[in-house]
Amino acid sequence: MRYRLGILLLLATSCVAVLSACGASDEERVNDTVKRFYKAAAAGDGKQACAQLTPAARGPGGAPQCEAAIDQLGQLGGPEAKRRIAGVDVRRTHVDGDRASTQAQVPGQTPVTLTLRKVDGEWKLESLGAQLGGSLESG
Repeated sequence: MRYRLGILLLLATSCVAVLSACGASDEERVNDTVKRFYKAAAAGDGKQACAQLTPAARGPGGAPQCEAAIDQLGQLGGPEAKRRIAGVDVRRTHVDGDRASTQAQVPGQTPVTLTLRKVDGEWKLESLGAQLGGSLESG
């Protein structure tokens, strides 16, 4: 009986977690995309970072070139710079249909405005600004 109760509680918890994620607003999903990108870039995880970009934002070399560039950027910054990048603050998010804009600020840096577009139901970054590279190179 205890085993069944444990299974039921586990299933109930899983269902609640899935339903709450499905109920996220577009603004929350935009913010999550930006945060995923910055955290992955700080970690040098090119595959995860580039997955947050539109195909056009990945550049002419596509995903392989994008991933290699992020992997290299991840090697440039010291631990403090990576911590700051991963701690990006996302605010002033505005969604208009399948387009969005938001402001991202790495602690100690000037905020930048990013644009996103919904691609196949998922929010993807279209523009990054110049902040990320400068942040990785400092400290």
